[in-house]
Amino acid sequence: MTVKQIMESWTEAAGYPVLNVRRDYNKNTVLISQERFLSDSREPSDHVWYIPYNFADEKHQDFALDSFDWLTKKADEFEVDTEPDRWMIFNRQQFGLYRVNYDSRNWELLIQAMTQNPNSIHHINRAQLIDDAFNLARADLLDFSIVLRMLTGLAHEQDYLPWAAADKVLSYLNNKLRGTVHQERFERYVSSLISTVYPTLATDSVAADESLKDKYIKQLISTWACRIDHSDCRQKAQSSFRNEIYTDAKVAPDVQTVSYCYGAQRATDEEFLYLYRRMFNSMNEGERSLIISALGCVESKEQLKAFLTSSIGAGVGVEVNYSERERPQVLQAVYSAGRIGVDALIDFLNNWDMADDLIYWLEQPVFNSAIANIASRTNSVEEFDRLKKLLETVGTLAPGNVVNAALATVKANLDWYDSLEGLVVAEFFEHYA
Repeated sequence: MTVKQIMESWTEAAGYPVLNVRRDYNKNTVLISQERFLSDSREPSDHVWYIPYNFADEKHQDFALDSFDWLTKKADEFEVDTEPDRWMIFNRQQFGLYRVNYDSRNWELLIQAMTQNPNSIHHINRAQLIDDAFNLARADLLDFSIVLRMLTGLAHEQDYLPWAAADKVLSYLNNKLRGTVHQERFERYVSSLISTVYPTLATDSVAADESLKDKYIKQLISTWACRIDHSDCRQKAQSSFRNEIYTDAKVAPDVQTVSYCYGAQRATDEEFLYLYRRMFNSMNEGERSLIISALGCVESKEQLKAFLTSSIGAGVGVEVNYSERERPQVLQAVYSAGRIGVDALIDFLNNWDMADDLIYWLEQPVFNSAIANIASRTNSVEEFDRLKKLLETVGTLAPGNVVNAALATVKANLDWYDSLEGLVVAEFFEHYA
């Protein structure tokens, strides 16, 4: 084996592999095999990656990056001294660019460890297990219930990396379950996950000695807390937002995203205009972007209409000074904040003249993107009816391919509930207390 062979095995093939690990618990052997990882299809491939691998187990819990072996063929088998009732984890600290899938018994042992003794696993590998399980489940290579049960271990998690991996899973589920009968139980699920870590975080301030990871996890956890209407998070966000307006007590930069968005949700017209004028008067591109995103969080239909109208030149009662890049960001801020924003955007565009003006000022691709994003956030028959009415109103302003893509997206969203993944997720939350 040469360096050239190793490099060519990775550079001359698209994508990356999944390492399949199958343990024989009677013989104490492990069979490892490789195949190309594809998120949405199964295609046989003869390609062989030169995969560096190592493993840790429950007995030794050694996650050091001091040694590894190579898999240079499709499969290999070897003996191990790991007891049958103890877990194994391959790819210590996720040093190799590949995913790992295990047999069902080892996954169960890993779930037990993640929920009962998470610190026995390196924090990078805890993140790896969540990320691999989610992506394998999305590719129909793993039962989604394994992902959901593994995430319950987050109730003991205070490290940022596993939470960053879990954030992708929770965001995916939130998008799928919003507006359904399972939304309330999903939110209770999230509440239980953050119940231990949230009280340890000062979500409305930043200490001088906080590390970057501390700031990241604070923003992530507080975002989820406010998203599920956690009373303490909402109160602190609104209080810090209003204190800045009325007492000039500045919100710390590292908590501004959450404080501004959730503080502004129920803003008075005076508070809404304060935030807009601050954006208008700012020469700082980052600050302007932050405030545009926060303005999209408001829940008042009138304020949202005024904000959307500002993207084409008027609407908020004061001048407009958006850059060309910022005008589309107004729409993005509104539809990204939640279903209230999506409905406001539908109402705004459900007027041929207004839609035509938007295309004139922001150009066709931005309009097309707005239709696509409305479709991707459509989860029910009622919401679908609103989209169809919008498409009927705008008529030929929406190109045929954009309309067809939007309809296909909604169909896929609605079909998800009858898919195996959708049924597994629904069953989990039906039995979740």
